[in-house]
Amino acid sequence: MISGERINLRLFRDERDVEEYVTLYNDLAERSLADHTEITPVVGRLSEFRETGFWADDRGTMLITTKDDRVVGSIGFIRNTDLELGIGYRLLRREDRGQGYMSEALRLFYAYLFETKLHITRLAILTAADNTGSRRLAVKCGYTQEGILRQAYFYRGRVCDWVVYGLLREECPPPQLGLSLNEKVG
Repeated sequence: MISGERINLRLFRDERDVEEYVTLYNDLAERSLADHTEITPVVGRLSEFRETGFWADDRGTMLITTKDDRVVGSIGFIRNTDLELGIGYRLLRREDRGQGYMSEALRLFYAYLFETKLHITRLAILTAADNTGSRRLAVKCGYTQEGILRQAYFYRGRVCDWVVYGLLREECPPPQLGLSLNEKVG
């Protein structure tokens, strides 16, 4: 577990965690119009959890929880290249937006990744051009906009752009006091 001031990042513990997460993830009523992710089947996610626990060398996902262990979202990484990890994140309920959960989670997560994956030189966020909340979050957390992938994907009947943000190891702010980043996950 990675502990922050208001939230924790933790691994999925069991299949109940997976089922709760997928149910919340697939709730279209909680999604914003700028949300560009597809529905995910619970069967596939359960199978992946049984195989990897959602944590391996090349990819990993953690739950974002409040201090009383209420699940508010997820954050994860996937290896893009030998030197770069791609970061993805999601809040699951509208009521949790604007509370600072994701900015704290992103800062905890990138500090953890840079601390434990010493060969990684950079982290990248790829977000939909119209997802202004995600774009503001990236900048707020120290990422630099590096480019736009024009007409890069098709979503809900239209061609859309991706915006690429990057954070280099030397740009990573030092962790906030009180973080327990020495703990290795997985």
